[in-house]
Amino acid sequence: MEIKFNGQYNQKTFFRAVQVANQPRGSRRWIRPIMLAALLISAGVLVSRLLENGDVMDNAMYIVVVMILGSFVYRAYTASYFAARRMWTNPNLQEPLVGYVNKKGITYILEDGVNVIPWARYNRVRKESDVVALVTRDGLMTAFPRSFFKKDADWQKFIKLVGASVISMT
Repeated sequence: MEIKFNGQYNQKTFFRAVQVANQPRGSRRWIRPIMLAALLISAGVLVSRLLENGDVMDNAMYIVVVMILGSFVYRAYTASYFAARRMWTNPNLQEPLVGYVNKKGITYILEDGVNVIPWARYNRVRKESDVVALVTRDGLMTAFPRSFFKKDADWQKFIKLVGASVISMT
């Protein structure tokens, strides 16, 4: 069984794929919203205390907590955006991708020849309804938006093949 793909990333699709690839998995997925809620509560307490007594030194602990939580939240929500922006400058990402997927792995048909990435090289999979992001052990991300497949049936076969072929370690 070979599932053919053909497509080209646009900036929006590529940034979405990087975001999906960097999503925390399972129970860790709730850490970001909890940190955001803690930040908002701490900032609210800080503002109300500053309005109440106006003494900055008296509220130094709250200021430090807000700054620390703010830095964690900022990084958690913006790291994938800055990573995508850095990667998007690579002109190779903006060229059309053609190839096929089978039980052996993903095969890219390039001008210089053929590049095969076996399934064993991948250790992380993140799936959403519109994109599948695969990451190799050495950090190479491969993204497949739904638009790369001509038929919805091909997209469904691809998702099943990825699920059966990649053992996600993280």
